[in-house]
Amino acid sequence: MNFSSGIVRDNRCELVSYNSGSGTQYYAAGGGIAAEAASTLNMSGDAAVLNNFSHEIGGGISIGSNQWGAGNIFNMTGGTIDGNTAGAAGGGLFIQAKYFQGGISKAYISSGKITNNTMSGTGVTNDDFGGGGIYVNGANNLYGVNGANGELYLKNVLITDNTAKLQGAGLAACPIAKTKMYVNDGGAIYGNHTQIAGKDFYLLSDPVRGLHGGIPEYKLSKRMLGGVPYRWTKSDGTLLEDDKYEGKLTMGTSLSLYADSAGNAFTQSLAKVIISGNTSATRGGGIGSNGTVTIGVEDEETQVTVQKKWKDNENAEHTRPAAITIKLIANDDKVVEMRELNEANNWQTTFSDLPTQADGEAIHYSIQEEKIEGYTSAVEGNAADGFVLTNTVVPSEPLTPLAPPTRDLHVTKQWHDDKGQTIVAPTDAIQVELYRNGASTGQMVELNAANNWSVTFKDLPVYEAVAHPVDYDYTVKEVGTTDKDTIKIADNWYHVAITGTMKDGYTIVNSACPPNKPNVPHEPNVPHEPNVPHEPKKPNEPNGNVPSKKLPKTGMMHISLMNGTLLIALGIGVLAGIARYINKESLSI
Repeated sequence: MNFSSGIVRDNRCELVSYNSGSGTQYYAAGGGIAAEAASTLNMSGDAAVLNNFSHEIGGGISIGSNQWGAGNIFNMTGGTIDGNTAGAAGGGLFIQAKYFQGGISKAYISSGKITNNTMSGTGVTNDDFGGGGIYVNGANNLYGVNGANGELYLKNVLITDNTAKLQGAGLAACPIAKTKMYVNDGGAIYGNHTQIAGKDFYLLSDPVRGLHGGIPEYKLSKRMLGGVPYRWTKSDGTLLEDDKYEGKLTMGTSLSLYADSAGNAFTQSLAKVIISGNTSATRGGGIGSNGTVTIGVEDEETQVTVQKKWKDNENAEHTRPAAITIKLIANDDKVVEMRELNEANNWQTTFSDLPTQADGEAIHYSIQEEKIEGYTSAVEGNAADGFVLTNTVVPSEPLTPLAPPTRDLHVTKQWHDDKGQTIVAPTDAIQVELYRNGASTGQMVELNAANNWSVTFKDLPVYEAVAHPVDYDYTVKEVGTTDKDTIKIADNWYHVAITGTMKDGYTIVNSACPPNKPNVPHEPNVPHEPNVPHEPKKPNEPNGNVPSKKLPKTGMMHISLMNGTLLIALGIGVLAGIARYINKESLSI
């Protein structure tokens, strides 16, 4: 039967019982569709099986029935099985086992939705691993039944948000189950709900269950669909040991696990089969199984190694981070996993157990790392040989010190005559030099008629540095000014005066010096009258015994006359000298 469109909905399969003498048999299979007697059902496209009911098995669809018979096949490549209910097993879909001379029923599901179905636990047949979404039945060889498990094959499946009252809300398998999970085109089982252990996966070994008793076999994948690590965790919160991912349970034991992770965007993009929102009154909210369940395809796995190298002079500048985060990327833009590299793991890691294909297409892996401040990054290598990430430090630039604030200093030039009146500038231009704290800065400006004898020194730092905010004292000086504040311009002398402040600006005033006046000679001194000589004293008369030494009077007069004559001559000479001096000075004027 090919079922690609249309809806099978709101049908009911009520309980039928029959007492054959060896016991009562109960029959109710396939609330919506029952495929038996070597039937093949192909479901695809927009086909839908909705809101049907079976008192016992296969609320939506039953592949096989309560009686043994020839094997049946169910192929699902599309469509929806939603809102159906079974009382004992397989709320959405039931897959029967082989008994006696019958055959094995098998289901191959690669696309479609099995959602919101229920195993209510209201039936009269066994419901221990009821399967809200799907149930796969199994049988052993006890009692000569020649039993064999029914088989379910799932590819690219997402099993999440299912609920069970007991264990295994995602997938629960009982004693003779064979459960295998592969990472290629595999499944993602996480985020399922139960109030006791084994939220996502439960496996029980129990020999005392008649045709269903035995030791289960299992193989778990370490990664889910798209390569995200499962991190299978036991009830005590510890990770499942590596050597426990595959094998057989010992008699009377169980394995309760949950995935300590969740699918990501890559998982969602690959998922083509959705098993979600289903509920079981016992175990197996998404899938209950006593048969054989295979998720994914057995194919080659791969690994990717990553090594980090640093080029930073052995971290000389202490810029290397304590750890960095790398991303394993699939098909250019899908994040598979993120890891931390640090000294503890020697800056290297290996991503193992990776899928090599998704839905028949090869997966290509690459590496990215989160940006590291102060480093450049280069990636070398490939997925097959491994990647080398090299980070090279970027030389640090010296910090730019904070610039101090600046100010402008305005300078104006004025020209005055010797009476303070404004005059026309006697020159085309002058130079003004800037001084800071009394020392020349070497910075000069020109004042001239073109700039209206006014100019501004711009952007002068107020102080040396922000750390030393002591204000500079700026002054100006006209180039050529002498120590006496005078300056010679065009053969004339000018007095230079500077007024103003740094805030208001400076004004340089050049005032003409007045002309020099001639020196007036002093009046000559009037010579003193010559002293009149005193009359000589009359000599004592000699006594009689001593001869007289008195000179003749003629000689004394001669000396006196000579003295007078010399004094007169000297006076005439002085008068003549004065006369010559006066005459000479008059001529020089």
